[in-house]
Amino acid sequence: MRRLKLFLPALFLLVLLGQSKACPTHIQSLCSCVDEQDGVLLNCTSTNPTQLLQVLKSSQAELGLLKLLSIHHSQLQVLPADFFSGLYIKRLELVEMGIEQVEGQAFAGLEPVLQELSLRGNRLKAMPIQAISGLSSLLRLDLSSNEIEELKAEDALPRFPKLFEIELSKNKISGMHKNFFDAVKGSLQTINLGHNQLMEVPAPALRGFRQLMALHLHNNQLKTIAAMSFMNLPVLSLLNLASNKVFKILLFEIPF
Repeated sequence: MRRLKLFLPALFLLVLLGQSKACPTHIQSLCSCVDEQDGVLLNCTSTNPTQLLQVLKSSQAELGLLKLLSIHHSQLQVLPADFFSGLYIKRLELVEMGIEQVEGQAFAGLEPVLQELSLRGNRLKAMPIQAISGLSSLLRLDLSSNEIEELKAEDALPRFPKLFEIELSKNKISGMHKNFFDAVKGSLQTINLGHNQLMEVPAPALRGFRQLMALHLHNNQLKTIAAMSFMNLPVLSLLNLASNKVFKILLFEIPF
């Protein structure tokens, strides 16, 4: 019986993928809607995001799998629990909506299918870890242009086995805990920490990535690059340190 329960959601997703998609007229009045072979693309601007989601949920059978749901330039201070329940979304963009808080179950129901999440240009002051921790299919995470000041131990990323890109640029990050990236060091390929307030390279947090190819630390407040700041990064091919205040690069540690 347990195997059957686990099988049914996957079967339902396969049915959604096989359905013919459509852009209902009442949806087109709210969003730009493009019907593609492998899913629907919705680009929405709404003065009432809650009402918009109610309309989308009531039309789920017609819409099928949403390849993209982009909501932008709206106002929603708190992203509540179960906001997207009943929808199946591969790529979700909530951009410049004034979001200050994301409740723990905000993305409930999206765990098996959501691959890309963008909360760009909001007012988050901390990582929404509780809300995103169950998104096991996540490939890309964009939290750029928020107000995050520190990447604390309690904000350490959970295990995302497929996550290969994280975007944290244009925040106010001045430091991070050494264990912040530990759970994703086997998969991450790109980290963007540009346009923050780092005074030094957070070396303990940036060591030991097996797949990291691109690391962006441009437009920070770096003054000194200590020896061995970027050790144990075997495939790193792009290191961006542009527009800092570097005046000293130490090639060796000098014991005292």
